[in-house]
Amino acid sequence: ILKIIYKIKNSNIFLLFKKGNAFKYLFIAALSSLIVTFFDLKTISLIPGLIDSISNRSNNSQAIYFIFFAFISGFARIMLSYLSTKINIKISSNISNLVINSASKTNVYELEDFGTSKLSQVFSNDIQTISNELVYPILQIITSLILTIAIITFITIKIPIITIIVSVIYVILYLIFIKTSKKKIRRNSKEI
Repeated sequence: ILKIIYKIKNSNIFLLFKKGNAFKYLFIAALSSLIVTFFDLKTISLIPGLIDSISNRSNNSQAIYFIFFAFISGFARIMLSYLSTKINIKISSNISNLVINSASKTNVYELEDFGTSKLSQVFSNDIQTISNELVYPILQIITSLILTIAIITFITIKIPIITIIVSVIYVILYLIFIKTSKKKIRRNSKEI
């Protein structure tokens, strides 16, 4: 485990995030994801009451609770998307400022030989690539991971036996799929 932590700390992505002040923003995104997940789970937990309210037309209070929390959950999810976009922009902006500041320390004659327009094109393309293929997916992974863990925990608490049985079946099917896929890939690669 220490070897993995060492590799992560010395990776270019970690250094890029550290220089871009990204960890603070990723923490804010994770905290926001927890809040959104709470509202999502509360909405999910109100579904049985909604069904009861629909079948017994006299008791509409459960339906009102469900609609209220579904609205808050949807609004919180929209705000999380907005916040994720802002965080993505801020991290990209910090990284681009670092790149431009480091380029300003370079010899002017070397920059002139390379070409200013070509240099700005390379910078903007690289920063756009970092933003689209690194920062935004990491924000999505954080959000999805928190939501997945929370839903699995919630379901395990509510219906533990069924959750464990379905999980075991899923893991077995996944392992069978991986094993057969590896065999086919190895066999196909030997044929080529």
